[in-house]
Amino acid sequence: MNELIFNSPVIAALVTVLGSNISKIIRWIGERDHNGKADADAAIEKAYATLRGAFTDGCVRILKTLESGQLAHPRRLRQSIYADIVLPDKAAAAFEGELRYRLEYMRLHGVLARVGPTEYGITSLGQAFLEQARKRRDYYDLLFGG
Repeated sequence: MNELIFNSPVIAALVTVLGSNISKIIRWIGERDHNGKADADAAIEKAYATLRGAFTDGCVRILKTLESGQLAHPRRLRQSIYADIVLPDKAAAAFEGELRYRLEYMRLHGVLARVGPTEYGITSLGQAFLEQARKRRDYYDLLFGG
C-alpha cells in the first residue's frame, strides 16, 4: 500500500477502526474482496461527515462517472465530465493537470485508487460515500438531477 495514503486524516482514523481491513476498501473495486462492502459501509459511517466537508461537486462528479467500476485516464474523465468545454491544447493540458491534482486528492482520501501509472478507479469506500450521499440527499442536483 502506498505510504502517502496515511497522510489523510480520514484514512488514519479508519485504520484505527478497521485495522488491516482498510486495504479492502481503498483498492479499486475491480481488485477488491467482494466481502469488503460491509467494511466500507462501516467505515463511511465514521468518515462521511469529514468527506462531505472535503468534497466539492466536482469530486462527486468524478465519483459518479467512475461509479460502475471502469477505469479512466484524466483526459477521458475531462472529456466525459466536461464534454461541452472545448479548450485549446495548451489550456486543455493545464486543465487536465488540475484534474489530476483533484484525482490525487481524492486518492489520498481513499475514495479513488490509481491503477497503473495513469488510470483511476473508484474504491469500495468511494461507492459507500456515494450511497450515503444519496441516502442523505446531499449533492442533490448531481446525484438526482438530470
